[in-house]
Amino acid sequence: MDGFRGDLHCMTCLKICNYEEGAYCCDAMERMPEADKKRESDFFKICLQRHAIDQMVKALIAGKKVVDKKGKCVFCRTSKQHNEEKWCEGKTVMELYLHQVDKEERKIDRHLERFLNTRLQNKKQALNQVQARITREMKAAHERMGMNKFESIHILNKQGRDARKMQRREIEHVETENENIRRRLAKKLLIKREQTEEKIRNSERPAIQFERGVQNPTQHT
Repeated sequence: MDGFRGDLHCMTCLKICNYEEGAYCCDAMERMPEADKKRESDFFKICLQRHAIDQMVKALIAGKKVVDKKGKCVFCRTSKQHNEEKWCEGKTVMELYLHQVDKEERKIDRHLERFLNTRLQNKKQALNQVQARITREMKAAHERMGMNKFESIHILNKQGRDARKMQRREIEHVETENENIRRRLAKKLLIKREQTEEKIRNSERPAIQFERGVQNPTQHT
């Protein structure tokens, strides 16, 4: 459920493509700037991981076995004493959910930090590109005006100081936005967890018996 590196979800044709492999679903995605592709790909991983948790809960409530890509139980694959016969068997849906949900939400946190860092780096790159263009245009204008070298350097240095102040304000604004995004997602995850726990309690299922040979296991990472 984590998807592949470079995966994108196209909001134009609603398909998944991969910019790192050069596999695009439509012209709109291919024309998207590289920085935007990376940002959207990082965001897509957050959405996928949240969906994976939902799928895990649905499978648990339905009494299905939840396995990873290798076919191993996601609840007992990390510890030798945790195996289906000695640990998973007899656990309630709530016990299994609480055992795994923190680990799955940490994946969301990692994807989120990559997304926020990409947003910040994209902003810095854009600001640097704008400043480089302004500097080139000012130098060209000074040459056309016949301005002497020292006067030109003085003006460029002053403009550079003003630009750096502006850049710091812009970067601080993005950092503030990132912190707000962190808080909003944390709040959503908390609300979602409370809703999920209530849903599990309402399902009132007995302890799940993980038996060998369960058909159609739900794959989860």
